Amino acid sequence: MESSLEDRYREHREKVQADRLALEKELISCGGEDVLLTKQRRDVLLLQPSDLLLQLRKGELSAVTVLQSYQSKALDLARSFNCITEFIPDAKAWAEALDKLAQDERRALHGLPVSVKDCIMVKGLDCTLGLLKKVGQPAPVDADVVTVLKELGAVPFVKTNASQLCIRIIYFLALAARTLCGALHDIRSTQRGPPAAPLRRRFGVGDRNRPRWEHPPARQLVWSVFGTWGLMGKDGAFVAEATKAIFSAADFHACDPEVPPLSWNDSVYLSKMALRVGWFDSISLFPSTPGVKRAVAQAVAAFEALGHEVVAFPEQNWIEGLDICVQLLFADQGKFVDLLLDGETVDEELLWYKSFAAVPPDQTEDRCPELQRQFGSVAVQHSFFSMMLTAIFNVMDYPAAAVPVTRQTQEEELNIANYSCTDKIHDLIKQNGRDAVGLPLGVQLVALPYGEELLCRAIAELSNSLKYKY
Repeated sequence: MESSLEDRYREHREKVQADRLALEKELISCGGEDVLLTKQRRDVLLLQPSDLLLQLRKGELSAVTVLQSYQSKALDLARSFNCITEFIPDAKAWAEALDKLAQDERRALHGLPVSVKDCIMVKGLDCTLGLLKKVGQPAPVDADVVTVLKELGAVPFVKTNASQLCIRIIYFLALAARTLCGALHDIRSTQRGPPAAPLRRRFGVGDRNRPRWEHPPARQLVWSVFGTWGLMGKDGAFVAEATKAIFSAADFHACDPEVPPLSWNDSVYLSKMALRVGWFDSISLFPSTPGVKRAVAQAVAAFEALGHEVVAFPEQNWIEGLDICVQLLFADQGKFVDLLLDGETVDEELLWYKSFAAVPPDQTEDRCPELQRQFGSVAVQHSFFSMMLTAIFNVMDYPAAAVPVTRQTQEEELNIANYSCTDKIHDLIKQNGRDAVGLPLGVQLVALPYGEELLCRAIAELSNSLKYKY
């Protein structure tokens, strides 16, 4: 690493730490109890998002009070999870401006604190993608989604870790070390998944470029809607309403000329017409755990009880979909990624990408048939493939949602422990299911492109039907 890069990194870390300590001191000083999480702040954090918004709009709670409650919680979480890259310094000024608005001027997300993933631009702050060379290069403008959220009255207040280049599912940044993102009751349970998920149980925005069948956010007690970027929150119906607010905002289409000018269709969202819901609970390429199958069965039963038609999907050609994803991910044989990672401290779990991408596609196409004739099938060497199975929905630009449904039982964990591992994928099943008793299990809902209204309706109905207990 060049000395100038080292100096820049050191200065960055010192500034971030100083700003964090100053914020903590300010919050303790104004809290009146010589602690971060005062009783008032704990009470605010216990409110459901819909109740919180109602009190904010009525003026029963000030935006500053709510912001400080969430800042305090974020600081507390950062000590355990190392999940925060930077607090947004202008958040308090935005909240103070919102408190001056008359009640009839308050918009859909008035005063709602929002966490923003590090890979999404916030004006004046770095957007590093985990690269040291990006430190000290503040974003000139807000990302479009941040602009729209602010116009709706939300208060972006913190940036949370993203994996290096947003490729890995384990969150390691040379800027901030490894993120721990375990279960809410056991920090040791997992290091995988969206950072600061306990924080985003209320509301957050991030990217989701590789959703998984058995992966957070469902395991982190949050509901989510993901496209190119997506929303996460504790309450499924609330996430649906927030998505509606964003898509209904006039600024949403004005910010980006490439966004299709399709207005939110409330008649689809509010329709009571019965839906046809296709489902599957496992695929031969990557079999689901017993708990996930049970979660799907519960979701299917819930949709049936609501009067919807449910249809079992036959086995699809997932290998073909996986091949499309891999071709897109390695389209330039890693040349652009090599430029970005040049001179960087590279996450050891990202090294596979460089070696994998360097293999010309024609070599794999020529060699695979030969190897298969001799060995039957080529072994999967990287756990990367376990997250690609549902990435086909991203490739096709389908809006998708992660929905927590149930929790893993002791019996299901014992079944996983006794699972016979005949290949790498079966071993992954055991790894993902270990020490998971009591953790949430979820399903993924998918709609056709530009079908966010239908997806949000399904989320809201499933949320209200399941009444999932947090």
